[in-house]
Amino acid sequence: MLSDAHTHTDFCDGQNTAEEMVKASLERELCALGFSGHSYTAFDEDYCMSRTATAAYRAEIARLKEKYQQQIALFCGIEQDFFSCEPTEGYDYIIGSVHYLYNVACDKYYSVDYTGRQLSACLVELCGGNEEVFVQKYFEQVAQTAQCLHPDIIGHFDLLRKLNAHSRFFDENSPAYEQAAKAALRECAAAGCLLELNTGGVYRGYRKDFYPAERELAYWLKLGGDVIITSDAHDTTGLCFGFDEARNILRELGFERQAVLSERGFVLERL
Repeated sequence: MLSDAHTHTDFCDGQNTAEEMVKASLERELCALGFSGHSYTAFDEDYCMSRTATAAYRAEIARLKEKYQQQIALFCGIEQDFFSCEPTEGYDYIIGSVHYLYNVACDKYYSVDYTGRQLSACLVELCGGNEEVFVQKYFEQVAQTAQCLHPDIIGHFDLLRKLNAHSRFFDENSPAYEQAAKAALRECAAAGCLLELNTGGVYRGYRKDFYPAERELAYWLKLGGDVIITSDAHDTTGLCFGFDEARNILRELGFERQAVLSERGFVLERL
């Protein structure tokens, strides 16, 4: 079954309307499509849904569910940022994600995936220039997302790698990085979350590899966790990008099944 559970529309920072995403999904013969608009964050309104847009989003997905009920299963999810205070009741599922770190000393939020300038400021101002501190803080926050929010899916587990091509900011192969990532994965497993294999960073040209890295996927398999492949599509052409490659990666690592979105919700099927 072909489905995509992590997508964005022009209600937040996506490029296409929700109905355009549905029509593109029908052309690709998807059995299910999940919308996951960015939850409102008051300190950064550029990328997320406003409260007004959130209400309109929910109404539009409800309309589309009824209109296309004979053709495709549609789901109204939310990508809930760790720092979002918006309610999550009533959504079909929740993707829990970390996009920021917070400096309480100066009441400042730093995006980990927007610009290198912000990431550099975070390293210097919040972490004293210590990359190991930065990595530890990020993965501790991922763990807290799993513990506190109990999302259905952990979104782009290692998003801190997005701007780190060629180890520009930190060493992804350091023992400290590996230990912090594994500790967070254990908490995600304990919370019963699905881990998404997110292809969006490659589609948008930031990375050559998907989120999370294969080392972390291999450890997730040892923990007995399940994986769902998602595109994090922000336009119609990004839907299901790289899914064949992602499935091959999972098979090579030893995964025998994947979670998919179906008319019954999330189900497990053989790879």
